[in-house]
Amino acid sequence: MSPTAADAQHIALSVAQLTDTTTVIAAAAHAAGLVGTGDHDRLLANLTAARRDWADSGTRWAELAALQPRPALALHTAGIEVNAALQQIASTGPGWATTSVITSRVDVAETMRVLHRALAAAADTGHLLTEMASTDQALQAPARLMNTRTAAESRNSYDEHAWIAPSDHPNRPVPLTPPARAGLVAASERAAHATGAAATAAAALTERRDHARAVGSRLGRAQRLAVLARTAIYRTPPQTSRWR
Repeated sequence: MSPTAADAQHIALSVAQLTDTTTVIAAAAHAAGLVGTGDHDRLLANLTAARRDWADSGTRWAELAALQPRPALALHTAGIEVNAALQQIASTGPGWATTSVITSRVDVAETMRVLHRALAAAADTGHLLTEMASTDQALQAPARLMNTRTAAESRNSYDEHAWIAPSDHPNRPVPLTPPARAGLVAASERAAHATGAAATAAAALTERRDHARAVGSRLGRAQRLAVLARTAIYRTPPQTSRWR
């Protein structure tokens, strides 16, 4: 079955949550003296950009998912598992855990190593979503949402250039307009590049660690999410993915 905008929206939400939690765990690594200030600041800047860009991408995919069913069950389940695993490490009740709590739960340096791999996989997934945004001719949205998005992208008012006829029913599915597609592609590219930059910055925090810890199996779900995303987009069997 072909991937849907709902799948893409769920991926964007999951990666945004990943960047949030990585920010907290990286701060714990810095506070514990495991990460230098310069390395931490570079990672934080890139994670902030990635979080912003994935949120923007997710909003655009949500508009296209308005008339579609829920994301694929396997993808939805994997996203929930990834978020739950990260929350077990980095949260306490309604807020984020303190450095002492996080360091008591996991080997923070090894956790950052696993998160680096997850960010790299997320960057690759972002490139796949960029290709989907560029080439999928079946993408549609309700006429009202498409008109609003198109007007914002083209910087034209409805009177100056109405891509969608005013007589259209607000909820009638209409194809993705060229300005809206260009904006979606650009947003997906920004998310992919920002996440790649965050993965590169995270590598500097983990390059001296070369042994595995039990946390790897817990956060290995992040790789599973990336594999499932690739499977949904290209229908590639998970066992053949290089992210495994």
